[in-house]
Amino acid sequence: MTTTRPPTKRYEQRKHAIVSSAVEVINRKGVRGMTLADVALRLNLVPTGVIYYFKNKEDLACACFLHGIELFNELSAVGEAGASVRERLALFLDAYFDYKGRVVLGEAEPIAVFNDVRALNNAPVNAAYLEMFRKLRGLLHGPETEGLSRAGFNARAHLLISEAFWAVVWLRRHDVEDYGRVSKRVLAITADGLAAPGAAWAPLPLPDLIAESNGGAEASSELFLRAATQLINEEGYLGASVEKISARLNVTKG
Repeated sequence: MTTTRPPTKRYEQRKHAIVSSAVEVINRKGVRGMTLADVALRLNLVPTGVIYYFKNKEDLACACFLHGIELFNELSAVGEAGASVRERLALFLDAYFDYKGRVVLGEAEPIAVFNDVRALNNAPVNAAYLEMFRKLRGLLHGPETEGLSRAGFNARAHLLISEAFWAVVWLRRHDVEDYGRVSKRVLAITADGLAAPGAAWAPLPLPDLIAESNGGAEASSELFLRAATQLINEEGYLGASVEKISARLNVTKG
């Protein structure tokens, strides 16, 4: 009877270092642009040194995303201690921006941006991501929101997670010392909205974005763009392709 020995500490340390290196590459080049050679070079390894731990870049990308999901679940757990929806949001956002500040100061490691999760289309990652979304959605349940529909909770949870993901784009314009103030501002916008109570709301009508078509090539182009937009929204731009768009329209690439 053979027994499998548990991984050694050195093995786990090297594996963690590879994941950390891959996160840096993914955040600059995306999953499609990442290569095992890129990751190995950052660690002064040959590509086979990475393959020993991850047989291909898809497996490595999955490990990166699962690591990020684990961290988000820890942040959600911090938020769960709140007694109300607002307190839970405040705790979650404070924990998130505190983490981002520690990353800037070199006290914590960054996580992979989730832009390519859908394009990767890995079942374990998709399941973990869905569970992460449910945990964040759970922060929004309380007496204050008992009248919301499932779609209403989903929409608000999507907004919350989008705010966290997109913070990497604009947060660099703020000093780390201001991250606490930023967290409170994001909370105010998330919980209270953009318009102050009692403010007049008279939005201008939006223009019709779908122009009238006379048929022919113009109509075909419009249908193609609509199908492409739907596919990008479902799978991300890296997951969309001419073949998939054509299949949705039941036409050939030509």
